[in-house]
Amino acid sequence: MDEAASLFERSAGHPIASLGRAAIALDRGDPQGAAELAERHLRRLPARNRTERAAALELLIRAHAALGRHDDLQRARAALEELRGIAADAQTAPLLASARLAAGLVAVAAGDSTPGARRSRTRSICSIRVAHRSKRRAHGSSWPP
Repeated sequence: MDEAASLFERSAGHPIASLGRAAIALDRGDPQGAAELAERHLRRLPARNRTERAAALELLIRAHAALGRHDDLQRARAALEELRGIAADAQTAPLLASARLAAGLVAVAAGDSTPGARRSRTRSICSIRVAHRSKRRAHGSSWPP
C-alpha cells in the first residue's frame, strides 16, 4: 500500500490520483481524509459527468458511513441518492451493484437491522458477484490478474 500511496502522490496532478489517495486513506482507517479527498474530486467534476462521478460517490458514501455521525450519515444518504440516479440511468451491473452496496453500508452505519436492510445487503453481494462474473467473461478467465 505504501508503494501505491507513493505513486498517487507523484501523480497528484492527475484527476484519478485523488480517488486513489481517498481509497488508501479509507483503507488506512482515515475516513475523514477519504471523505475530504472524494469531495474535492467531486467538486472538480461537473454534474453532467455522471458516470465519472460514480466511483467518487461510492468512496464518499463509504467514508461517511464509516464516520457514522448523524451529519455524516446525512451526507452519505445524499451521495447515495445521486449514485442511485446514475445507476438507474446507466443500467449496468457494476453501477447497480455499487448503488446496492452503498445502500447496505448506509443502512448498517445507521443501525438498520430490519429484514429489508438485510435483504438489501444480500442483494448487494449477489449483484457484485454477477458483475464480477460478467467482467471475467468479457475479459477472459485471466481477469482479474
